[in-house]
Amino acid sequence: MIIESRSLAEAPEFRAEGKQLVATGVAIRYNALSKDLGGFIERCLPGCATKTIAERDVRAVFNHDESAYLGRRSNNTLRFANDETALRYDVDLPDTAAGRETAYLLERRDLKGSSFRFGLVQKPQWSKTDSGQVLRSLPEIALFHVSPVFTPAYDDTEAALRSFAEERGLAYDEVREAAEGGQLVELVDIEHRTEPTKRRLHAVGAPAKRSDSDADPVALAQAVDAALDEATDLWADVDVTTLPPEVAQAIALVTAAETTVDQLLDVLGIYDADDDDDAPGQSDSDDVDSPDSAPMGPMPGYLTV
Repeated sequence: MIIESRSLAEAPEFRAEGKQLVATGVAIRYNALSKDLGGFIERCLPGCATKTIAERDVRAVFNHDESAYLGRRSNNTLRFANDETALRYDVDLPDTAAGRETAYLLERRDLKGSSFRFGLVQKPQWSKTDSGQVLRSLPEIALFHVSPVFTPAYDDTEAALRSFAEERGLAYDEVREAAEGGQLVELVDIEHRTEPTKRRLHAVGAPAKRSDSDADPVALAQAVDAALDEATDLWADVDVTTLPPEVAQAIALVTAAETTVDQLLDVLGIYDADDDDDAPGQSDSDDVDSPDSAPMGPMPGYLTV
């Protein structure tokens, strides 16, 4: 299980209950959208922690330091209040160095938020917001600890991206580069397409390695043509003028390559499955200028079939 951390910038507080000092804070604010985590934003769905706080022996520690123990659920020194808006916690601060330091810093208002460490129980839901941002929604988590912290920060987005890569069978570097380039939404879009289209996208993006014995020139040429045909089909109904310039340029280059490969296959006399006029047994009468026209032979320097 990949371990992740998230923080909430709501300062914890403390109160005295007789001689007992109690730290109280909000660990999770349900449905609250995070800041940009490096290509995506995130939210915790209501109830995502309901099961874990009933079953796990969740701990409270200071500033994510496991050695700075404050309390735990199993002995009721850590207690949770869970509703449709938030997961709140109370922890009885112990009379230890970590407990006294936490109380002192809370009194001075040096602690600016709370954080929690967790793993995924159910796969997150990846989608897009109305503004086009990639949104990761967490339906159920395993909560390990909650922690009052000095500076709340989302500093481990690598874990979320690794999780995304594992779920989809993608290389982590591919996902990371997509997130850094603001293109993670394209990988999320794959999940909303039909299965045949998903296969085409993955095939175009990550062609299978071939051994030398598979390197039949005609088969390779036809495979390249098929891949380019599939790629151009994806944006056949897209208004390219609405796309970013670099995307439009990339589409233009791929489209030009597809046209060039089609022309090359025609010159070499290689059957193109996407061109019905090239099918075996099909009459060439529509493709020649006159009955006397002869098929062009192979060009020097190209494949000989």
